[in-house]
Amino acid sequence: MKYKYKFFLFIPVIFIINSCENISGSNFNEEQNISVLELNEISQLKINTDTINITSGKNPEDSVRINISVKLSEYIVNNSNSQIESFKYILINTEKSEDEISGIFSSRKNIAQNKQVIIHEGNIYFTTQRKNTGNYLLKIFGCNSDKRISNYVLTNLILFRENHKPWIEKVYAPDTIIIPEGIQKYKLITKVSDYEGLIDIKKVFFNSYKPDGSASNGNPFTMYDDGDKNGISGDDIAGDGLYSLTIQITPQNPKGTYRFDFYAMDKSDSLSNLYSHYITVK
Repeated sequence: MKYKYKFFLFIPVIFIINSCENISGSNFNEEQNISVLELNEISQLKINTDTINITSGKNPEDSVRINISVKLSEYIVNNSNSQIESFKYILINTEKSEDEISGIFSSRKNIAQNKQVIIHEGNIYFTTQRKNTGNYLLKIFGCNSDKRISNYVLTNLILFRENHKPWIEKVYAPDTIIIPEGIQKYKLITKVSDYEGLIDIKKVFFNSYKPDGSASNGNPFTMYDDGDKNGISGDDIAGDGLYSLTIQITPQNPKGTYRFDFYAMDKSDSLSNLYSHYITVK
């Protein structure tokens, strides 16, 4: 009875090692009769999560979907039965071992270079939170028709957060205005950029100051990149990074030099550089 008991325990252990369902199983064994994998290309190894899914903001709890393109070479050994039929991956945070993600790597196309090498190209998708940064170990492996596991393809992946302030590049506005009779309209234009893209711009505005240094009553004045030529902005093209606002000058405006301070703010509430422009009213 003692011998049979030991033999009974031995069977499940063999199954766990060779089963492709257990994605944290053993690594490649030459006697397993399965292709060997090699990493050819990977689209990115450092990913700034502050550039992803920033439509409404950059809350640390936000979910972000990561997309990584991968190209693998499969070297066939012995016979066609060794070919890989499916791929899986494991992503492990090397600083927090409990932070682990796993899934299926779906190959888009297979290109047979010759009878011994097949190229697999596809994408790894996974969802995490913006705050889940750190150094990760990415492990990709395949399974053949016998559910045997190939060698692991290993590479490092870094997820990090790094916000960049927006930047006021230039202001297009008159330097001098001569007040005639009646109301005159002038368009102020600000060129804005952001490392994370224009989608990261939360608002663009300016504060104006009268010749005596006092602030204008309407501060701050919001500018728009909405393409509404006939509206309050007078903006020509929506989404081109040029923010506009039409102002009015009347004979009641005090004469002298006005200061306009332009700013942009991103979705992390980071403020841009200050860009000041002066307009002399005569």
